[in-house]
Amino acid sequence: MKSELNEDVLLAHHTKEAGLSLRMVENEALYQTRMYDTLSQAWHGWSRIFSGSLRSTLKLSVTAFAILFFSLLPLLCLTAAIGMRWETTETQWNFAVGMWSAVVLLSYFPNWKFYSFLPIKNRWSLAYPLGALFTVMFLSFALLKHWGFASTL
Repeated sequence: MKSELNEDVLLAHHTKEAGLSLRMVENEALYQTRMYDTLSQAWHGWSRIFSGSLRSTLKLSVTAFAILFFSLLPLLCLTAAIGMRWETTETQWNFAVGMWSAVVLLSYFPNWKFYSFLPIKNRWSLAYPLGALFTVMFLSFALLKHWGFASTL
């Protein structure tokens, strides 16, 4: 099992092949675990997970692009618009900041709403851009692995 990329899926497959049933259950307060002890382990582990789950350069690339385009680009454009204050007229600046603010709010509102269904505070959704950035980095490393420039195992 240790050498498998998606050991949980393989374990479930073997269980079903043996004629046993599977069920998903809540485990709140049953036990606590941590996936990785170090940042290096997390980096290699998540890159391995994405590499094993998406399995192709095209899927890894499309996923990274989608996260960049839909999650990070609006925030970067808003930041750029705010930074252009002295390069534009007040009307242009107000329009650019207003439009990008609306795009950011519309793109992050679903996250805020989604977090209300989780047993954590909604304010943690504000950390989503950081999570998106790390995810793009993990996907990029997985792409490097697919191209033979890195190892995630």
